[in-house]
Amino acid sequence: MKKLRTKLKQTPKELDIQADADFGLSEEQVQAQILAGQSNAESSVQSKPYGQIIWDNTMTYFNLLNLVLGAIVIAMGSYRNALFLL
Repeated sequence: MKKLRTKLKQTPKELDIQADADFGLSEEQVQAQILAGQSNAESSVQSKPYGQIIWDNTMTYFNLLNLVLGAIVIAMGSYRNALFLL
């Protein structure tokens, strides 16, 4: 949550630019938008590798709890009740 607040504080203020709808922005207005950080330029999005995504989604507390409960059920010899692990 703290990161979100920091990002919101750093958001540049909107520029009050009036542009003609038929012609768009002038070159000076475009440069002003770019300098203000208000361009729609594509940024390089950093994503996790597939292995990291799979690891993060499978190694959870819920899955750990299921494995512990499954180990207890198997240790008790009730193999039929251990089918919830499948």
